[in-house]
Amino acid sequence: MKKLLGILVLGLLLSSKAFAGCREDIKMSWFINESKTAAVFDFQNTGSKSIKLTSHAIYDSDKEKIKRDKMSVYLASGEKRRLFIYSNHVRYATGGAYQCIYDKPYGKSSTKSTKSKKSGFKWWYLLFIPVALVIIGAIFGENKQGSKSKIASGENFIVDVWEGKKSLGESFWLYFVVINGVISFGSGYFAEINDNNIFLVAALASNIWAGVGTWNSSTNYQLTKIKKKKPHGWAYAAKVVIVLNFLSLGGQLILLFNT
Repeated sequence: MKKLLGILVLGLLLSSKAFAGCREDIKMSWFINESKTAAVFDFQNTGSKSIKLTSHAIYDSDKEKIKRDKMSVYLASGEKRRLFIYSNHVRYATGGAYQCIYDKPYGKSSTKSTKSKKSGFKWWYLLFIPVALVIIGAIFGENKQGSKSKIASGENFIVDVWEGKKSLGESFWLYFVVINGVISFGSGYFAEINDNNIFLVAALASNIWAGVGTWNSSTNYQLTKIKKKKPHGWAYAAKVVIVLNFLSLGGQLILLFNT
């Protein structure tokens, strides 16, 4: 039971920590003023690093953006700030959101124009998924006959993992936990420090590839054990972790698109 609990915790940490950043150190609340002319945002930096608030916005009940204001507001550790969004339609607001980045205490990024930064997820970023997979294959590629792996041969690292041809232990611990964890953490880190979500494409590709591959490996493991009339609880445990990982990843993506 302790081993199973450990696996579940590891799976949740993979996706939740991948996109961890300044939001963990910001306490935010908002309300509409009595005259219904502005949305009032209260921010507090609860962490130890200086944080730059780059934008805040209000949304209606359909998650449609009512208004978004860009800004360059710095919060030192423990500092509180009250900010406003003025709009004739503020009375329809049902949700508030914001964007932030970590910053130097002396405001190093203040010399950079907010408008010049290219941030935000674009659908054409998905074109980089095949590139990310090729890079993964180039680094960890192997060929069953001892020669270099070729994508078109049908006997390559990426396809083997995707189809679940690797053992369950190898797929889960090496590819899903270690390799996917490193790629996800690195993508989240570079996205945060560069304020550009394009780096998250590698994490998305890695989670899909490793998750689907481990799921297929679990199925193959389960079928083999059933034929031998042996217990196959590890297959269920791995699949539970994969489902929880994708649910957590989906939640992170929803937060990303709503800011």
